[in-house]
Amino acid sequence: MDPSYLRERSEAAEAMRRLLFAGGVLIAAASGKISTETIQALENLLGPGSVSPRVSPDALRADLDRRIRDVKELVPPLRRAQVMRDLGVIARADGRVDEAEQEVLHEIAEAVGVHESMVSAATSAAPSGCDHFPE
Repeated sequence: MDPSYLRERSEAAEAMRRLLFAGGVLIAAASGKISTETIQALENLLGPGSVSPRVSPDALRADLDRRIRDVKELVPPLRRAQVMRDLGVIARADGRVDEAEQEVLHEIAEAVGVHESMVSAATSAAPSGCDHFPE
């Protein structure tokens, strides 16, 4: 699955990053308050400073369907699982995945055509040191 969509320069990779950004912020805000740990995990993936302190989950929620549509149009089905894997990393950033975060993950997975088993795999606790953040 390399090169990673996080660094790749293509329309498909850009669509994947845009969905990762929106999904990550929505996961961070899923429980009502934006979680610092989840925002840090998102910045570890997308780069320092990639998430503004003034980011609007409501605006991203309103744009989510377009981002999903772009991924479905530009990204082959197997590559879409990479975004779900990374959203799972973001959801686990605070050490647990609550029901509201699960709902966001399942909503996005279903919308982009990724099987729910991928969400389960992405949110399962990995042994210490197994989560990978690019440098």
